[in-house]
Amino acid sequence: MNILGINFSAHDSAAGLIKDGKVIAAALEERFTRNKHDGRFPFNAINFCLNKAGITVEELDYVAFYWNSGIDIETVETRDFVRDDKEHLYFVPNQLMNLRKIRKNDYIEQKIAFTGGKELKIRFIDHHMAHAASCFYLSGFDEAAILTVDSYGEKTTLMMAHGKGAKIYEIKRVDMPHSLGQVYSTVTQYLGFRPNDGEGTVMGLAPYGKPKYYEQFKNIVKIKDDGTFEVDLSYFQYYLKRPVKYSQKFIDAFGEPRKNGEELSERHKDIAASLQKITEDVIKNAINFLYEKTKCNNLCMAGGVALNSVANGTSFRESKFKKVFIQPASDDSGTSIGAPLYLYHHMLGNPRNFVQINDYFGPEYDEECIKKILELSKAKYSYHKDIEKVCAKMLAEGKMIGWFQGRMEFGPRSLGNRSILANPKDPKMKDKLNSQVKHREWFRPFAPSVHEEKVAEYFEMNFEAPYMLIVCDVKENKKNEIPAITHVDGTARVQTVRMEQNPIYYRLIEEFGKITGTYVILNTSFNIKGEPIVCNPEDAMKCFFTTGLDALAIGNFLLVK
Repeated sequence: MNILGINFSAHDSAAGLIKDGKVIAAALEERFTRNKHDGRFPFNAINFCLNKAGITVEELDYVAFYWNSGIDIETVETRDFVRDDKEHLYFVPNQLMNLRKIRKNDYIEQKIAFTGGKELKIRFIDHHMAHAASCFYLSGFDEAAILTVDSYGEKTTLMMAHGKGAKIYEIKRVDMPHSLGQVYSTVTQYLGFRPNDGEGTVMGLAPYGKPKYYEQFKNIVKIKDDGTFEVDLSYFQYYLKRPVKYSQKFIDAFGEPRKNGEELSERHKDIAASLQKITEDVIKNAINFLYEKTKCNNLCMAGGVALNSVANGTSFRESKFKKVFIQPASDDSGTSIGAPLYLYHHMLGNPRNFVQINDYFGPEYDEECIKKILELSKAKYSYHKDIEKVCAKMLAEGKMIGWFQGRMEFGPRSLGNRSILANPKDPKMKDKLNSQVKHREWFRPFAPSVHEEKVAEYFEMNFEAPYMLIVCDVKENKKNEIPAITHVDGTARVQTVRMEQNPIYYRLIEEFGKITGTYVILNTSFNIKGEPIVCNPEDAMKCFFTTGLDALAIGNFLLVK
């Protein structure tokens, strides 16, 4: 059974393809169009998924859409903050027909008759159930507590659920206009960063400040005993669909908003710290309630707020849960695999048969293709069968390397296939990367990749974290050894690596460790600020030649400046 999942219309459009319950392919549209957070219909991503599976549109059994437009139709007349998405009922089949120039049939029943006569059924899936499915069904847990948190989906902003076998059972929801995601997005805008993009920047800024405004935020976001929360809406206007998300009352309480590019003051840093603390408290409260409600040892998380790796780390460590799985594509892109998984398992009753061990669901390019592109560009290159050994030596010498291998990552974190790598032992490396390569704010931290079996030697962590979604403390005796990945508060956003997850990346870390004695590598996404992660060899070469990178490894080919 082939099910195509689609997410589009707001931001981070994506497509994913599930075959008999297994994820075959998934990719964001932005990686192909080079328009960051592209929200348009994902024609390119769909074509990639179909080609990877070796099928055509006519061979699909279902299309699962990430948004239940019927929920909007019920509420749009009375709630002005709910997006009117009735057009999805017509637009989705229209665009699918444009994909293969097929003829129309009956829109009302959401069925399309293809040229071959086969009928394709479209299912509109509850947004937060799609998030829940994206983490639970891929976790490997037979049973788990589930928490999804984002800006909003249809009208829900937080959902607590219980996953058992092939079923997901809802426990409790928080609906708009009470939204933790929107509060974080609003303060991101207030601090001069772009909403739905700069939240990670605010998270990185928070450790430079002190939570002096925490008591004010506690009165704005009121935490309740039942695991939920309530927002004092007088401080906001995000639910009114206005470009400026905060109200005059918010300005009166916290001062004039920062303009983009304006110098960051201590007040800005303190507001970021206070926002981060209240966010962590809301997540902790929900997780603790979930544990008491389910008594499960396993926790699954998804939704845009689940990309807040600091909140993830503090909440999980202070909870009673023993294991956690956070969907690496926790933002809306992940619903393009969550929606078809929910349809396949929960709605159609099929048993689970797939566990996610990595996030490499995107395009890959073979050696012949890469060589052809290099020769066409007339770039000078060399070929190395032991590319990991060559690059490990260069990293030890302080070189900054673009690392392009295998299939592209699906989620927003580069995990060793579309990465920029550097030596974490160099105390000047953070500033060099931010200024010469990434072209982003000076305070932004970088993440470490470490062998899973060695993670406890360097970090206050004794469990796997393969998706760079949990922040923990760096061991006190290691902070001076790996300063480039140690944030100002002594923490790091860790990626653990196992051989079976990524053999060549594992070997690269191993070779670097043999040379330096440190089995940790600095890893950041292969892109510059404002651009998506590189997808193909041409994207990688463009980034290499227009930044301060010293070398580029594409497969076994090496380019050096």
